Amino acid sequence: IDVRFSPRDTNALLSAFKLNSSLPVSVVIWTTTPWTIPGNLAVAVHPELEYALVECDAGNGNELLVVAEEMVEGVMARYGIESFKRVGRTLGAELEKVVLVHPLYDRDSLMVLGDYVTTETGTGCVHTAPDHGVDDFYTGKRYDLELLNSVDDNGFYTSKVELFAGEHVMKVDAHLLEELEANGKLVKSDKYQHSYPFCWRTKTPIIFRATPQWFISMDEKSLRKNALSEIEKVKWVPDWGQ
Repeated sequence: IDVRFSPRDTNALLSAFKLNSSLPVSVVIWTTTPWTIPGNLAVAVHPELEYALVECDAGNGNELLVVAEEMVEGVMARYGIESFKRVGRTLGAELEKVVLVHPLYDRDSLMVLGDYVTTETGTGCVHTAPDHGVDDFYTGKRYDLELLNSVDDNGFYTSKVELFAGEHVMKVDAHLLEELEANGKLVKSDKYQHSYPFCWRTKTPIIFRATPQWFISMDEKSLRKNALSEIEKVKWVPDWGQ
């Protein structure tokens, strides 16, 4: 799916492109895991990639969309848009810390920088949910983004997830698309066959979650040293267990 993220302050985003305009403006992300959208806290761009501000009609009337410059033609073809024009360009580094609004909630989504962003697929603007991916998690750490812990051990959204509480993440797509459409945030949805990690035991798709955990230091208070010394005082049966 392709989803619009509107800026909290339109002028802050347009200033990166050195442009004034009264048209609605959005940063467009693309994802193959719609269920992670409720966990979005950021949108990542590559600092050295050039980004274009494209004037077009993507279903909401004339508007401005931010996508990677070298992907403009491909993105417009995916949306079925024949008439469009570039009205501004800037480097990704200029977009850092522009504040966007989550497409479903009145919650900030920060524009951040990520060297892992590519132009192979999508829009060059990467939906980032620190709870649900390795790159996302470490990007969240760098920008002091919180963890939401919004999916339980059985794959259901917890009660604190507006609109989708109690729904299983692998069965939520239709409802999620419906809500995005109602908010005017869905640019495009399509069926797309791609590789996805599966559990080798259960043959079911894997859900990535960052969860609260605790760790104990083996060395800070000499726990390792003390444990090793106690081994000598224990009678081992059989003795080779020592």
